[in-house]
Amino acid sequence: MSTRPQFTTDDGLSLHYKSRNVQGSSKAMVLLHRGHEQADRWDTVIPSLTMTDTAIYVWEARDHGPGFMR
Repeated sequence: MSTRPQFTTDDGLSLHYKSRNVQGSSKAMVLLHRGHEQADRWDTVIPSLTMTDTAIYVWEARDHGPGFMR
């Protein structure tokens, strides 16, 4: 994935997401991971998608992702 920005939710939690092919895209796709995984699981799939005109966003669920510890 090309970037891993973050945003702050209304309740103050910082969440990450991944994005690719954003600039100049006319379509968007949002990918979700399963409950026990994280957004990085899509890294091997996304390069095989031939959707050059589509921005791809991979959502990182609360309590998931790199650096998360319980």
